[in-house]
Amino acid sequence: ITPHREEMFRRFRSYFKGEFYESLHSALFCYGSQPGTIYDSYEVTFYKNGKMIGFSYFDVGHDSIASIINIYAKEAMKYSLGMYAILLQMEWAGKNGKQYYYPGYAMPENPRFDYKLRIQGVDYLEQATGEWKPWEEFKLKDTPLYEYRDAIIKARDRFYGLDLGWRVG
Repeated sequence: ITPHREEMFRRFRSYFKGEFYESLHSALFCYGSQPGTIYDSYEVTFYKNGKMIGFSYFDVGHDSIASIINIYAKEAMKYSLGMYAILLQMEWAGKNGKQYYYPGYAMPENPRFDYKLRIQGVDYLEQATGEWKPWEEFKLKDTPLYEYRDAIIKARDRFYGLDLGWRVG
């Protein structure tokens, strides 16, 4: 992690929609809760006319790799560097005998990560059964998050119905 990469990260953070890590260091090292990483991490760096316009990190495991983060300059958004990073990482995985590729999060209610679903054959881990299933079968209502959110809404409505004061703090 260099000062130049941290600065590019800071600028990226300013136009990234949604919550994001405070720094590149916190993104890669779990907010400093660990002194280092247990994985072999690699960087893909993107240049245009000799100028760095983005970078991406991925971790390497025994039989898989996992995309960690993609950072790019605002003017480079038109190049779809996130998707390009995925393709380069998948190519690297194949050349290095890795069987699985994890592209990172996809969130059904947040389309900013939908570009990852352009990969054919994406599976998800169904929490209830522990089975990998095709993404096309994914139903948000079957996830623990949906159940928790539903329970919180019901509890809130019940408190309001009983005219009890409450707050989340």
